[in-house]
Amino acid sequence: MEKNKNLHVDSQKYAVEKKRFRVSKLLFGVLTALAMVASVFAPTARADAPPVLGPPFGPEPDDSVLRYVALGDSYAALGASAENNFTGDLPRPYRNYMNPDPLSRSVCLNTFGNYPSFVAEALGAYVIDVSCASADTDHYFGEQFPGITKAQMLALTPETDLVTISFGGNDARVAWLSYGCIAGSLIADLNNSACAWFLEEPHNERFAMLPEKMDRMLQDVKHRAPNAIIILTGYMNVLDEGNMCEYFEGLYPVDVEYVVNWQKRINRIVEEAAHRNGVLAVGTDMIPGHDVCAAPADRWVGAIGFDTSSLPGHPTVAGQKHMASRVVDAYHQEKHRRENPWGW
Repeated sequence: MEKNKNLHVDSQKYAVEKKRFRVSKLLFGVLTALAMVASVFAPTARADAPPVLGPPFGPEPDDSVLRYVALGDSYAALGASAENNFTGDLPRPYRNYMNPDPLSRSVCLNTFGNYPSFVAEALGAYVIDVSCASADTDHYFGEQFPGITKAQMLALTPETDLVTISFGGNDARVAWLSYGCIAGSLIADLNNSACAWFLEEPHNERFAMLPEKMDRMLQDVKHRAPNAIIILTGYMNVLDEGNMCEYFEGLYPVDVEYVVNWQKRINRIVEEAAHRNGVLAVGTDMIPGHDVCAAPADRWVGAIGFDTSSLPGHPTVAGQKHMASRVVDAYHQEKHRRENPWGW
């Protein structure tokens, strides 16, 4: 009897250690991917790069060209792909940055494979893209990297025609989601939700503060760009409801549910903020079939990232093209509505 009891205890210990090994392996993979992708974005001299001729690659366009400002975090800034060499020498006749120093673009991981670039290309717009990885609504009002990047709000003017905004995820500390679940799974009792055990209280506090922060930001955007069509963009789902694949094998179903509910919660806050402030919201619906468990070609969000040339947990080029199509459609619909208020 005692022998059987010891075998049972040993099997439990083995299961715990095995789980911790899998999760540690996943954490190592994510950190390695982050380091490797970050190194790709480091500014390098290119002998074949075109010269920069004023802002951006030529003279500033006249008033007939649509003026577009892209604000936000990494879900707007990222989307690099081997198809455009990450930094991209694709033709963008009307692209500009608040700070022409390559360092600002490097620290922000801002690429030509993001949805602002695809929106600008589709609309023939002059785009000022100040989106920046790890930005939150505080960085709309103030410098994110002192001396390198400026407050994002400074990109807006009364002449701005279109504004896209991707904010909220970092205010709610999305980074805690991956690392918090991993840390919780290594520490918490196996019968509990590791994610909730580690994250629920701080996430609840952040989510409670977010609507007011979004309202304050949106009211300022409307003040600075009074004639612009303003579009909030949501967060594409990292994980579909009910899904489970190798990237989440270290988590229990209750933890996977926590991740899915977090996604729903942030998108609901984005959508409600848009409605309260009379602006548009796109991409807040959870379209299945494109999460990290999908085939690489179908993913809108990268997993470890190597097979989709993206940062882990961030949009792929395919995802950014999808978001761009939603923005372009919403822009045309709203423009038509404003030009035809009586529905003619």
